[in-house]
Amino acid sequence: MANIGPLRFSRRTPRLAEPDVTAPAREPEAAVIVRVILRLQPETPAVSRDYATSILLSAARSLDLRLVDKVAVAVGELVTASYVAGATSVEFGLELHADHVAAVVRDDRRPAGSESSFGGTGVRDAFLDALTTSRSVVEDAVGTVNVARFSLAYA
Repeated sequence: MANIGPLRFSRRTPRLAEPDVTAPAREPEAAVIVRVILRLQPETPAVSRDYATSILLSAARSLDLRLVDKVAVAVGELVTASYVAGATSVEFGLELHADHVAAVVRDDRRPAGSESSFGGTGVRDAFLDALTTSRSVVEDAVGTVNVARFSLAYA
């Protein structure tokens, strides 16, 4: 599996022009923004945080920067847990829904039995619980899938 180098994203500044009123803007139920596969190395958690930040900042709609930061930190923590648990590769994806953002991290480690799926530490579990609205983990014959959800509640 090839190691992916840094991705570059840019935000285009909208031109100041008359709005197109012929087609009302409709937001899709869910949009998968990206799926990235990385070989796990010591620097992979930092790279995954950077990817998540860049992707969310490049999203079609503007997101609260605190939410972007929470998602990026959680992705980094989940990738770190995969690395510490002995996985050799990790795949993460981001989904933007009408009411939440979902971060999905899948790795190739086998079910851990009695060890925590988040890297064997209660501190990481508590930290992720504090960052997310909800999260879940599923282990199958292929590996471990972690899903972290973040509410888009607007104040």
